[in-house]
Amino acid sequence: MPWHDLVFTAGSLLAIVTLAPTLTDVRSSVPRTTSVPSALVAFVYTVAFLTLGLTFSAVGSLMTGVLWGAIALRCAPGGSVDRWTVAQWAD
Repeated sequence: MPWHDLVFTAGSLLAIVTLAPTLTDVRSSVPRTTSVPSALVAFVYTVAFLTLGLTFSAVGSLMTGVLWGAIALRCAPGGSVDRWTVAQWAD
């Protein structure tokens, strides 16, 4: 395994760890103009890493893209009425 694979994988894992709280916080608000392009870039990186033979980097990038996609679906302003109902009960 090339050292590059480890570096890119570590970056993806750091992104996942720092983004996960955004998905679990019912008060999070991330515009789709941020989350959708970020997800698309992560998916493009996945393909690029696969073609370079950087398997672990590809998996990390794929997981990052999936997380950004979930954030786009759940945390966009005005996206979900249920999310705001839960936030009201949390107070």
